[in-house]
Amino acid sequence: MILAALLARRRAATRNGQRDRGAALVEAALVTPIFLLFIFGIFEFGLLFRSYLTTTTASSEAARAASVASGGPTADYLILQSMAHGLAPQNVDNMIKMVVYDAPDANAEVPAACLNGPVTDLCNYYTPPLVALPYLDEDGHRTPHWGCGDDSVDKFFCPLDRNTSAEPPGPGYVGVYVETRHQYLTGFFGTERTLRDTTVVRIEPGRPRLDLR
Repeated sequence: MILAALLARRRAATRNGQRDRGAALVEAALVTPIFLLFIFGIFEFGLLFRSYLTTTTASSEAARAASVASGGPTADYLILQSMAHGLAPQNVDNMIKMVVYDAPDANAEVPAACLNGPVTDLCNYYTPPLVALPYLDEDGHRTPHWGCGDDSVDKFFCPLDRNTSAEPPGPGYVGVYVETRHQYLTGFFGTERTLRDTTVVRIEPGRPRLDLR
């Protein structure tokens, strides 16, 4: 009788233990995907925020170059190189476009027409391959890519025509619009996201029209 009772109690404990283990497995199966999604979300959005800060830094660096250099033949070359330097942590290959545009005031947004290509007198439109265009050739002479010539990429909103006058109402404004892509790693939140930033600055008056030659 005592032995039978002990065996019955042991079998009951075994069944209870199996039920507990089964319940724990079910709970783990339900909680683990949510936990992983939470961890991946922190990871992905941390990287997204980093890419956004990189984009804003690139826009700011390009705008500083626009303020100092605008008015000279090197202006947009230096603007583009400054933007690429700012994008270095993100990789310049993630650049989609950069637009340097004529801003009537400090709050002027990039003209919608400029987002699809250059528009005469309004803006210059730059894509990743243009970052590699040299300003000087092997002999130290300016290449036809820059300087507002017929084959120059900066001919539409020519730096040489920008207002650098210190006379009232003062020098003009230049806007820099930068658009980049952020590529998600896990795929849980899509494949990529487009990031944008705009900075408008006033040209520093009386700056010399610098040339690298």
